[in-house]
Amino acid sequence: MARRTREWVFGWDRAEDDGTFVFRDTFGHLYDWHGRDTLYYDDFDPEHRIARSVAEYESIWEPVFNQLRRAEHWIAREPDVARSGGFASAYVVFIARLTRADGAVVGSRTTSALVWRRTRDGWRITRDHTSSVLLTPRELTAAIADAER
Repeated sequence: MARRTREWVFGWDRAEDDGTFVFRDTFGHLYDWHGRDTLYYDDFDPEHRIARSVAEYESIWEPVFNQLRRAEHWIAREPDVARSGGFASAYVVFIARLTRADGAVVGSRTTSALVWRRTRDGWRITRDHTSSVLLTPRELTAAIADAER
């Protein structure tokens, strides 16, 4: 589950020449698209919406990431995974450096708590609570340096 959680973090990376970001192409194999009790929240969303389906979550983040020039991520705290039966939880802390189309850079330290459920298609994210703290340019530089050690 730690490997899949890392894959999820780095799935958000975007390079300038990546073309259109299609959430389903990147994350289709990681999310529980058929669950009836899914819930996804990320406080980086200015509207603080709670998505009750992957499609709702996709509709929040696909446009945002398509407006970015670049998105880069570093793991600050490796995934901490607990598993019991058909569920697993993963707690991960990562650094994000997002470059907007106008060149402005936004940095954050982000903590995500993911709940994975074993489905007939394999392990899928069924719940997500993500919280971020914005970083100053100096804090961002230091956080990236710490994560690269």
